[in-house]
Amino acid sequence: MLDDGRPARVSKEEAARFSTILLPFRPVRKDATADPSNLFPDLCPVKVQWPADKGGGRLLVCGTYNGASNSLFTAVVEALQSIHVDIAVPGTSIF
Repeated sequence: MLDDGRPARVSKEEAARFSTILLPFRPVRKDATADPSNLFPDLCPVKVQWPADKGGGRLLVCGTYNGASNSLFTAVVEALQSIHVDIAVPGTSIF
């Protein structure tokens, strides 16, 4: 939502870039629908869930606040920035 309450819109190209950034993290195993945060809540501060696939389960991947270039967290931040959404990053200052 925009500040004035209207829904935000992204272009097809922006939506495609968003998906492309996260695609390497999409799980493909049968047990990919298990949610480790159910057993260990602190294990999964960053969670990405994809729509159900042909098997019926909603694919889920978890990560931590890891600033490594190949981390899920970094990919989520980059994907959100690609559609003009900025988020506060834990452990950083905005000043």
